[in-house]
Amino acid sequence: MQAPAIDRRGFVAAVTGFCASLSRQSLGPRPPAPRVEAETTLFYSAPDAQRVLVRFHIRGTSAPAGRLRVFDASRNLLGTAGLLPVGDGRLYGELWLPLIVDRRLVSELSVPGARAQWDFHALRPGPRWIVHVLTVVDAAALVDRLDALPSMPRAVEAALFRQRPIFGNPVGSAAPALLDHLPLLQVGRAARHLEQRYGIRTSAVAVGEPAQFDVPTIPLALAGAGTRHAVIAGAGVDIPWVLTGPEGSTVHVASGGLVGDMRSLQMATGGAAMARAVEQWLARLEPPSVGRRASSELSAFVIGTNVDEIGELAVRTAVEWNARYAYPRIVLDGSPPPPESFAPLASGAAPSVAPASVTSGGWARDNELVMEAAIARLAERSRRADAIVACLADAMVIAARDLDGIGQRLATQVPGTLVFNPSPFTRTDLARFPDGVERLVTDVPANGYAFIPGVRGDAVEWRDEGRGLVATGAALHVGLDGESGAIASLRGRADGTEWVRAGGAGLNGFAEARVERAQRLALPGVATRVVVDRRGPRGQLVRSSVTAYDALPWVDVVNESLGDGEWTRETVFATAIEGATVEWEIPAGRHQAIAPVAMAWLRWIRLSGEQGALLLGGLETPVAAVGEEGTVVVQGITRAARYRLAVQVAGRERFLEEPWRHGWSMEPLLTAPVSGLGRMALPSFGSLIQTSDPGAPIIGLELEDDHTVLVYIQEVIGVARPVTVQSGVLTFGEARLSDLVGRDRAPLDARDGTVVIELRPRGVAVVKLLRLGVRAG
Repeated sequence: MQAPAIDRRGFVAAVTGFCASLSRQSLGPRPPAPRVEAETTLFYSAPDAQRVLVRFHIRGTSAPAGRLRVFDASRNLLGTAGLLPVGDGRLYGELWLPLIVDRRLVSELSVPGARAQWDFHALRPGPRWIVHVLTVVDAAALVDRLDALPSMPRAVEAALFRQRPIFGNPVGSAAPALLDHLPLLQVGRAARHLEQRYGIRTSAVAVGEPAQFDVPTIPLALAGAGTRHAVIAGAGVDIPWVLTGPEGSTVHVASGGLVGDMRSLQMATGGAAMARAVEQWLARLEPPSVGRRASSELSAFVIGTNVDEIGELAVRTAVEWNARYAYPRIVLDGSPPPPESFAPLASGAAPSVAPASVTSGGWARDNELVMEAAIARLAERSRRADAIVACLADAMVIAARDLDGIGQRLATQVPGTLVFNPSPFTRTDLARFPDGVERLVTDVPANGYAFIPGVRGDAVEWRDEGRGLVATGAALHVGLDGESGAIASLRGRADGTEWVRAGGAGLNGFAEARVERAQRLALPGVATRVVVDRRGPRGQLVRSSVTAYDALPWVDVVNESLGDGEWTRETVFATAIEGATVEWEIPAGRHQAIAPVAMAWLRWIRLSGEQGALLLGGLETPVAAVGEEGTVVVQGITRAARYRLAVQVAGRERFLEEPWRHGWSMEPLLTAPVSGLGRMALPSFGSLIQTSDPGAPIIGLELEDDHTVLVYIQEVIGVARPVTVQSGVLTFGEARLSDLVGRDRAPLDARDGTVVIELRPRGVAVVKLLRLGVRAG
């Protein structure tokens, strides 16, 4: 093989190159080349999202400026960016580049005094975010605000709210665990009123803080009003989840990490400040934290709940933003987010969560909140009773909507008294008649009345029997402590079981209370009552009455403040049931836990142990705690409080609904005089509307419109079954199944004054009755 020929010119070039290399080695290494970094952003250009904003950072250069050209893999020019200094040897530039899918790009860097530098970049487009701005406000507060305005300003402001747009929040109360049944079940009614009166639509998504969802039955209330999705700020759950109600209803909740607020995102400011805030917020939301999506879009939520912050400026900002960016896109029109925003599709079903903070006791430390809840419950019980009476008055077509007005319209053969029972169970109890005398009335129908003819002769009144501290009733023997005034003994007469813990504070105990006066009274043939006046450590005087009944199985306790001061907020019931299973009534349901437990409760608590169960009823004390040793501490109104005690011997529970019957039996019976000179004859007794099943009581009657009533029926024993709703004193000509806020769902076959509905275990149904009338007596 012949060697290649080398001419003189080639030799000189080779020697020159060799010498130059030696010269470079003697001068040291060349400075490192600038580092070119490409960073994709979350911004896609409007209107078609074909280009993505890419930022370029050049590090390690002292050049005052530069140019960067970007090419695709085939060396087709995609764009040119000018580079400006940003300090510390860095240059910066950005380009809108076509980046629909992952791709490799090539960049050419040109800076003064250096050769062009080529770099390769593997870029991936960021997620396409849709930011749903939930401009959801407190519906009740907005209704009050608009109602207070004169007609013309009201119409103008309502139109502005519709245009912005603003939506009514289907969830409202800051502490739903402290509500009564109907206020919870009707939680969406304020939003419906806002829509009916002012055309401001109800939000498809319930929005609020964790405290607004802290009762296990809130999914029942929301789903029953048509709300199936929620966004909870600060929920602390980083994946979509599901709230599950006791009867199986579900509300899908977006990941708590996907929630921001209008103020922190600078939505009222707009411009570069808003772009930076939105980008930083979305960049923190890692796609894995929301699960893999079948959709190419991801949703995040911005909450705006202040009416005045959701102004025209925020709307204009959103319009300008969407004109510039296809993504992140701001949705402000109230359209519901896609379902995948609330449940991960690829990973299967979202985790199911039943809110359990009804047992956290956080609200127990808020004295003002507890007092407000107790007062609100008193007002709600009065309102509920008035609503039932109003249904009867409406069917009678009389203007007066109170019990006295109805009593004056009745035609009877003799004068007497109308005794009204606003509870969902038939009652036998003491009632205070219009003349101030307490009398025992029997079998007063549920949600109905009984007419008691006038009694001739002297009224039977309480008789003084000295200073005794014991009382014996049909089922229980009671003994009070002579020093503290607490119940020191509560024994069952059938088996002698003692229900008070030895050495404890007793039942109905106050800290450091001392008895100043004691008296024993008797109502012959009816009851025995022990009354003690107790002085507290700060001079407060409390009168406590303990009543045992000759023919009734419970004991009543009443505490009343006799002075200006208030006694301790806490009342103690030290029972002998250790490690009890605790059940209690909550709004629209029941809850259960093993002691120790703190709770918000409605009308009853049941403590169960080996010896049986103790039932404690109460109306004015919305917060309680049960210790492991069996001590119940209740908190609430300190001016007056009532309790009812009963026991259930192990294995002898009479009815599954017995706890409900016990708690509701504390609702006061109402009375009104009847002269008999009216012109309307009604049956002498009866329920207004009734069900065929005591385990499915009617917990509310609400007058919807003239001659239209909503009937709320609750299943309380946990068994699915059909239930018959029947006419009573009220008759009806038409019936429909309704949702919890009164929207029609389906017609019902109303034959012969009866309809049949299907109830789910622990569920609630609403029947709308139309064309009301009254049954003649």
